[in-house]
Amino acid sequence: MVTTSDGQRTTGFGPSFQFTLNANGPGFVEVFVTEIHGLTVPPAPQPPAVYDTGSAIVDVLPAGSILSPYTQAAWNLLHSNGVVNGEAIARNRQITALYTILYNSGFNAANPAQLNPFEWFGAASFASKTVGDGLAAAIVAAFKIPNSSTLPVDPKALYDAFGEGNLEIYLDMYAQGLAYQTQGMAGIQTMFQQNVIPRSEFLAWQKIDQGIKTTNANSLTAGMLDQVFHEQTLTLQHVVNTNFSLWAKVSIVAQQLNVPLSSGYPGGGGDFNAWCAANPAIVGLNYSFANGFDRYQWFAGQLLPLWQNWRLTHTTINFVTLETGGYQ
Repeated sequence: MVTTSDGQRTTGFGPSFQFTLNANGPGFVEVFVTEIHGLTVPPAPQPPAVYDTGSAIVDVLPAGSILSPYTQAAWNLLHSNGVVNGEAIARNRQITALYTILYNSGFNAANPAQLNPFEWFGAASFASKTVGDGLAAAIVAAFKIPNSSTLPVDPKALYDAFGEGNLEIYLDMYAQGLAYQTQGMAGIQTMFQQNVIPRSEFLAWQKIDQGIKTTNANSLTAGMLDQVFHEQTLTLQHVVNTNFSLWAKVSIVAQQLNVPLSSGYPGGGGDFNAWCAANPAIVGLNYSFANGFDRYQWFAGQLLPLWQNWRLTHTTINFVTLETGGYQ
């Protein structure tokens, strides 16, 4: 049986069968494949015996458009058995691993002092790992508490939102990283000229490239901050705005439960609520995790220094060490 996240459903018999996915508009659609053991479904309320359940995610594009070559390459890197995993935790681990790979590729062992153009990807690997932790916590909560309506935040909705945000940011940034890794600024300029990326992202890479060529760490950091600003206020904010009230509850619930809203960065991880409460001159009194500007200011004010301090003694990231919480 095949079902989709937007309500489509079809059935077939045998080890494989063809079906038509009707696109209701651009965006991600999750496709679930469930094999039902036996042809006779037991009467309600007993469910049929089910095994071998999985899903894939499909990126439905606007009519007449195609993915750019580097975006397609980033998408293909997520393929497992020919499809992109619809299960957000498994996909998140792939994304986090790919972030570490690209970041590590920027380290020059022959010249360890050389600046790394992929600082954003190194920092993002820690953030992505924390997203994976949040996904796991959400799914555990969903299983432990059958009636999720009693919770202040619907764990399934939060799971879907975090998973989509993780994927959107990856597709936007990893395509750019591959372009720069392969062609330098020429690749970034092509993406800009073809309207794949906006001028703000092109200019961010210009600062990074200039920093690499002139060994100017300040220029590189400025470009990285521009990348963070774009991802938080535009790319991720687009996902947030589809369910703004859900994301707004994240910081509120963390306050109510007295749980740190941490980034997972080494050196304490930071706490969104605590930092914002201590900096009303920057974020005001009505700060919210749903606000991209507030998330950006948190990164610039607290998380960037944590990242830079960790970078003083680390040049590469070991994915296994990262995933197992070995970096403190």
